Formats: sequence, C-alpha cells, structure tokens
Amino acid sequence: MSLVNILRDIAGRVFSPEIRLRTKYEAFKELLDLDRAAHGEMALLESYYHDGASVDFHAVQKTCGKLMHAVSGMVKSLSLMAPRSYGALPERFRSVSARVEPLLLTPHPPPTAPFLLNFQDIGPGSEGMAGGKAAHLAALYNELRLPVPRGFALSAAAFHHFCHFNGLRPHLEAALADLNIHSPSSLEETSRELVSKFLNAAMPPAVEEALLKGYDALSGAGKSDFPVCLRSSAVGEDSALSFAGQYRTELQVDRRRLGDAYKAVITSKYAPKALYYRVENGLLDQETPMAVLVLEMVDTESAGVMYTRDPLDPASQTLKIYSIWGQGELLVKGEIAPDLLEISREEDFKVLQSRWGTREYKAVLGSGGELETVPLEEPERMELSLDEASAQQLARWGLQLEAHFGMPQDVEWCKGRNGELYLLQSRPLRVADAVPAADCREGGPGISLPVLLAAGEKASSGIGTGTVVQVTSLPDLGSVPEGAVLVAPTTSPRFTQIIGRLRAVVTDVGSVAGHFASVAREWGIPLLVNTQTATQVLRNGEVVTVDAGAARVYAGSVAEGLQPVCLIGGAHRETPFKKRLREILKHISPLNLTDPKARSFSPERCQTLHDFLRFIHEKAVGEMFSTGADRHGRARGARKLATDIPIAVYVLDLGEGVRPEDTRWSRKNVALEDILNRPFKALWKGLSHPGIQWSSNLRHLDWEEFDRVSSGIFSLKSPFLSSFALIGRYYLNVNIHFGYHFVVLDAYCGPNERENYITLHFEGGGGDYLGRTLRVLFLARVLQHYGFEVHPEGDMIAARMKKPSSEASEGLLELAGQLLGFTRLVDMRLKSKKDVDELMEEFLQLKNQDGENHADH
Repeated sequence: MSLVNILRDIAGRVFSPEIRLRTKYEAFKELLDLDRAAHGEMALLESYYHDGASVDFHAVQKTCGKLMHAVSGMVKSLSLMAPRSYGALPERFRSVSARVEPLLLTPHPPPTAPFLLNFQDIGPGSEGMAGGKAAHLAALYNELRLPVPRGFALSAAAFHHFCHFNGLRPHLEAALADLNIHSPSSLEETSRELVSKFLNAAMPPAVEEALLKGYDALSGAGKSDFPVCLRSSAVGEDSALSFAGQYRTELQVDRRRLGDAYKAVITSKYAPKALYYRVENGLLDQETPMAVLVLEMVDTESAGVMYTRDPLDPASQTLKIYSIWGQGELLVKGEIAPDLLEISREEDFKVLQSRWGTREYKAVLGSGGELETVPLEEPERMELSLDEASAQQLARWGLQLEAHFGMPQDVEWCKGRNGELYLLQSRPLRVADAVPAADCREGGPGISLPVLLAAGEKASSGIGTGTVVQVTSLPDLGSVPEGAVLVAPTTSPRFTQIIGRLRAVVTDVGSVAGHFASVAREWGIPLLVNTQTATQVLRNGEVVTVDAGAARVYAGSVAEGLQPVCLIGGAHRETPFKKRLREILKHISPLNLTDPKARSFSPERCQTLHDFLRFIHEKAVGEMFSTGADRHGRARGARKLATDIPIAVYVLDLGEGVRPEDTRWSRKNVALEDILNRPFKALWKGLSHPGIQWSSNLRHLDWEEFDRVSSGIFSLKSPFLSSFALIGRYYLNVNIHFGYHFVVLDAYCGPNERENYITLHFEGGGGDYLGRTLRVLFLARVLQHYGFEVHPEGDMIAARMKKPSSEASEGLLELAGQLLGFTRLVDMRLKSKKDVDELMEEFLQLKNQDGENHADH
C-alpha cells in the first residue's frame, strides 16, 4: 500500500473515527459477499470432480475465473479494512494464481499448418492433424497397400482457421461454459446456437481453395459432377473412443456442393448427440478439432462391418462380418438386421456359419445424393448379400489390420458393382472382458423372476434394472427419465445423448454392428436387439430386469441380489477432463492454514485459494470486531454474548440493535435481554430450543475421529468455533462457526413486507465429502419443506425466502436456529440417504412436538 493511503488511514482513525468505522464496515460487508461467492464457486468446482458432473471444460475455466476474481476482491477488501497489516498478501495471491492459470489454458494450434493432406502426406503419428479416420485409412493405403477409395483430407488446421476467420471461438467458449448436457433444453439450445453460427459462417478462401484443389486432382480437371463423400475425421475419433455415429457424413457431393458439405460435416461436431458424447467422455472441445475426409463414391452393391474379434466373446477364434444389400447406412444406424457370416481365424478362413437378416429393403442413393429406401430386388431376396470368397478376403485383410494396429479392429467395408472390395475405415474394437466375475455372468445370478420376453440378440453385455420407457420417435427422448429401460422399434445413434439416464435398451430390430451398439459397449449398457416384439410386450412404467446375455427380460428388479459391478452406473471413469481438474483442485481445495494462533497462519504460508479464504475471513473478522472506541464512545466495539450455549458469539451494534442505556464502551459482554434486534432473538430462540441438547448431542460423536480431522487445534471455547453478528434495528448478518463448517445468515425483517428477506449460506464440515453432501441434502429437504428456495451444490447450499411478513420472518429464523443446532457435526456420521431419511423424520418430530407445546400454551 502506498504511503499516501497509509497516511490517509491514520488521519481517518484520528479525526473521523465514525467515517473510518463506516468504511471498515462497508469493506467488511463486501468481503463477506465475496467470501460467500468464492465458497460457492469452490463448491461448484469440487462437485464437478467428486460428483462426476458432466460439463465442458469451459465451465471449469469460467468457474475458476469467478473464484479467483472473488478472492482477489477479498484481498482488496482486507487491505481497505487494515491498510498497514497485510502488505504481503497481494503478491502471495498473484503467486498462487500464477500456478492455476496455466492449468486452465487449452491448446489453440496456429491455423497456418497445411490445409490439404493427400494420403501420401499422412504418415504415422498424424492423428493430431488428419484426425483418426483419415490417419488410419492412410495407413491402409500407404503401409498395407490395401484397397481404399481414392481421396484426401482437409486438416484440423483448416477447422481452426475456419473458426478463427469467422471469430467463432468466443461464441463457442461462452455457449459451452453454460452447457448442461443432462438438460434436453440446454443441449438443444446450445447446439442450435452453435450450428447456426457455423452454417451461417463464411467459407475462408484458403480452406475453399484447398478443398477445390483436392477435388480437382481427384476428379480430373474440368469434371464438376464427379461424386465424392465427405466424412468426419475428428481428432480423438476412431481411437479409444469410437464416436460411432456421432458425426455427419455427406454423400454424392459434386463440386458445386463441396463448401456446404464441408460446413455440414464440421458443424456436426456441435450436434446434440456429439456434444453429449464428447462432454460425457471428458474430452475438451479444443482437443477434438474436426478434420474432414473426402473420398470418391463407390457404386455400392453391398456394404457392412467386420469385427476381427467377437466383441461379446473375444475368446472365440472367429471374425464376424455383417452385411446388407445397398448402402451401409441402414446397418450402422441399427434400422435393419444384417446378414451374418462367422469366419474362422485359422488360415483356411472357413465360413463356420451364416445367417440371413432382413430381406425387405435396402438404401440406395437418389438423384440428389440423398438416401432412399427401396424394396430388394428378387434375386437379392434369395441370397446372402456377401459371397463366401469375398467374406474370406475381408477376413484375411482383417487379420492384417489387427496385426498392424496391435488390437482387434472394427472395419467398415463395401463391395462395388464392379465386384471390387474396398475398406472404408478401421478403428479399435472394444471387446468384453474375457472372463467376467463369477457372480456377474449373464444368466448366472439365479434370477427367478417371471420372464416377460425371451428373444433377441445380445449387442452389449450386462444386466440392468429399471422402468420401461417406450420411445417411438426421436422427440420423445427429452422425456426419458433417469433409470430407464429404453424400449424402441430400432436403435439410433441419437440415443447417445441420453445414455447416462439408461439402465438398458431393448429394441424390436437392430444390429450388433450398429453405431449405437458400439457406444453401448463403451458405456457398459446392456443392449438386446432383434427381439421383434419388445414394443408390444414391454409396457410403459413397469419395472423390469434385462439380462442381455441370456436374451431375457424379467418382470421386477433383482438389483438387491447382484454385485454392484454386475449393474451399470458404477464409479465415474477417469477422463482427460477429470485428470486436468484434479491438478487444478490441488491449488484450490486443500486447507493448510487451520490454526489462527499458529505462527504459520500468515500470508506467506497461503498455498491454495482455500488458504486465502480461510486467512482473509479470519483476519477480517478480527479486524472488524477489534474495532475500538475513542474516549468519547463514538465507535463501539464488539461484545461477547452471555449465553449457556457453547458458541462464542460476538455482537457488533450498527445502531438501534442494543438498548441505549446498556452501551457503555467498556463493557465486554452483552446479555440476550439487552438485544433489541428481533431477528437475532428469533434465531437464538431456535438455537436454544430445549429439544437440542448441546452437551449430550456432542458427546455421541467419535471425538477421537473429530480430533484427527481437526488436528487437535481447537476446543469448544476456541476462537475456531467463534461466531459473530452484525445487528441493527431490523437488519441481521450472522456468521456461525461449527468447527470446519460455517453458516452465513443475512436477513432484513422490518414492517414493510416487500423489503424483507432471509438468505442462508451453509458450507463445509469436518466429515468426508459424502457426509457433507448428505447433510446438504437434508438441509435442502427441510428448507424446501418450509418454503425456502434452495440451491445445493456439493457440500454447499444457498437458500432464500423473499418478502416474508415480520411475524413469518421470526418463525422462519427460529426454524433456522433449530435446524443449525440440530445438524451441527452430523456430517461425521451420515453415511447414506437412509440416514438422511431418518434424520428428516427425527427433525420433523421435533418440530411437531414444538407445535404441540405451543398449542398447549
């Protein structure tokens, strides 16, 4: 702080103590507001990590920014309160902030790298530039010399340039920061906004030039009607995560439509299903830029998918080839049951068995490039869509691909009308565990419930229990609740955007090789397809258990009899998002400054943002409540409330809060009867309720555990448990400490009902994160029961009551006092929602007894 400001502070203390007190109080009040805001943002960040909240990383950046802004404001407020005392604090805060800021940065590659990539330009390790699909296809062409359609790619750098050229990045960051993927409206609105931005954006000349140059080289000079397809090749796609069916493909594109088709493909990155898939899997937007693969169209006779291992039985020595007539879209979308050829992995590649699929219709390209569904021709009805020799050739290539990439492969292929086979993509195949746990083998846990359905084909392993929800159209997806067993005519890649709510999926028609089947296996969602009658047999609202392996659907639930790992919905997976957030929280959440009396309780020892919150709050309280008076009594200090309750409360009168005849500045204590502030007296009445036995209620706790958590740094009379209240005639601001958690209550209760309000902020605790969040759940239930608007977040809850009458305010403040006294330290013993239910019943009985006692009087 400058010398001028220090001199101004000294002058203010000497000549204008009332103004100095008012300035200190205003700074203190601002500091408390910032403190509440900071704790709220910190709780939000911790909930992102501990609760597995599915948000985009831009939400973390935004929340961290608000947290650091609030702490910076607290540093300034404390400097206003005590200009000469904490000079080292600002520099220390800048030092700790400098550790957090680099962790919040996301990659922004320069959009100047080559935009056009021919296959020969795409070598090993090029996934970051060409995307997964193009990099893998180039490896087939360059290294294995396998037949692929001719083509090229527009690089991820072209995508970055498109965004930079149109100034899209700020719009992306703002929209993604507020995205809630579990809210259908938020998901749809965010997607609609971003898709509109991209589709209405201008095509950068440099990207358009690269696209046309690649097309002309592919088609031959002067050919503008040469048909190509544009496929997504995002970074991260076709890797450990498949992104199966999440992005768009544009078929039968001529030169005139190239620009629009390119924009349609890159824009699909922000379709609802793609947003959900990326965010739920913890990938960052900047880490998944969209490259685009451009391939010549193949006049397709048949198409399909090959799995080099059986994804549901990897121990079997077979490859599986799924095939349909016409374009492969109906297969991967799950709208048709394909033919199946099972091929031996031995050198003879013998066809071990074959099975016919749907023999009704196929997809062909219309004159405008759109897919049309037409009936099968008569010869196609009478034979498999893939001959034995072609199947064996695909199997040979499949083992080559598996050897090259070092893992089982999921391969898309097609056969042209000229008889030639082409490989369209190759990506890692997710396979089931070779040996499931003994108690988790499908059909093996001893399910003895009535069988509702015994049909179909396992597309994803597992057992799931939930409530049947039938979906017959895609708009119905928004109404699918948590814990549903989705029943539908066919599978759809759009099911991905609600996959977190599902316990199992059962369809009339579908394919093991469909895109949604791949996603279901990634998530461990039981999927039963080709049942033919699921939508007729399974009724909305009934609870069922789906055993995909046994191809059975049972009436009722067997969840209680299964091991947790047998059922979906287990622990949240480790993701890039979670790893990054964990590193950030190391500089935010840990609390190292615990003992205000220790010499180490200093600005120099603040190592995390939580340390700053603790230090600044503690010192601000000390500065405010050490406010002295001059010899004329013009500025009174805080006085300790005389009470039998083991809470040390210091009261500061802001005017008309204490009896005038009892305001001698030398008094150190104030009696409750001298308090004129009715809100405070109502709150204290609740805290003093005879049903709350303070001493005995504390004794039941595990004090050895409590001492371990608190490091033995305080007793019931310690300042660590001290609380304070600012009171006026109608205004009350009280901060109550119970060990490691604290409550801030702010209220105005005057004769004008429109001005009245009560706000309550509760956070922290000495228990583990589960215990703290369970206590918040209890508080939320009680406060909602009595009409408060509540906003829980992790181990923090904010509640508000607007415009209560003066009489109603006093009743609600008495309730708040009872609730705070009742719940202190219970986070150390709450272990489950059942405990919360019991605590809720116990508290309501206390309130009912209170009402009966009032009635007796």
